[in-house]
Amino acid sequence: LFLAPTMSGKTTLTSFLVNQGFGYLTDDCILLDRNNFLVHPFSTPIQLRNGGKNILREKYGNSMFHCQSWSDGISEHYAYLPHNIIKTPVPLAKIFFISRTDSENKVVCMDYVDRMTSLLKSPITEYEICSSYLCFLAKLSEFDCSMLFYHDMEYVVHVIRAD
Repeated sequence: LFLAPTMSGKTTLTSFLVNQGFGYLTDDCILLDRNNFLVHPFSTPIQLRNGGKNILREKYGNSMFHCQSWSDGISEHYAYLPHNIIKTPVPLAKIFFISRTDSENKVVCMDYVDRMTSLLKSPITEYEICSSYLCFLAKLSEFDCSMLFYHDMEYVVHVIRAD
């Protein structure tokens, strides 16, 4: 899982990774089974903003993908459905809290407090803080969690393949 605030580059990174041969499971909505920690496919079209498409075009070439475009009056948007969609649930293996940087590529392991704090802050949907939710987050925090700072998306590919 790649977790980060809105406008942090998750969709741009997802688009880059699927175009590097990784399977596409989901982008905006993570359907995670709380009992067995399987991530279920929710393969809606990837929707890039103009900035994300420009980053991909500048760094990795013009012919990366073909997409539909539209404008909301403020900015251009682009959508496409990758060809390499994963259709069955996948076991959760690792959680990365991602952050784009101007020049740095590094992975930082997280301690328990950092994991729990980051997991509590990560959902867009607001959940009631109750004992069952905290127990779920505690179990989720037992997975390998790291902060992933990246400037180069190729570095992310290297990190994923090294695991």
